[in-house]
Amino acid sequence: MSSINPNRFRTEIDVFQRLRADLKSIAAGKGPTEADLGAPPIVDFYEVTTRSLPAIAGQIEGQPFGPSDNSEASLLILYASKLGWVRTRSGYFRLGVPAASI
Repeated sequence: MSSINPNRFRTEIDVFQRLRADLKSIAAGKGPTEADLGAPPIVDFYEVTTRSLPAIAGQIEGQPFGPSDNSEASLLILYASKLGWVRTRSGYFRLGVPAASI
């Protein structure tokens, strides 16, 4: 039997509490703000894809550790392509160049 890591649950709770706050703000017509979208990484060559749930995949730029060479997928919560952003499970991303345009 594996042991349960309480820190893992705390991390997941924090992620979903931030998601809840963002969704409430968006539903109230108050988000995301310019500050919310000023720092998130940019997803270039992106496409909406699926895992068992909708996800977004693309090259991630603006990460603290540098751009990714591989396509990464993150659970897609809100897709606002005309506004240039998405909200994934883990946070906001700004949209760069769509994969279909290359």
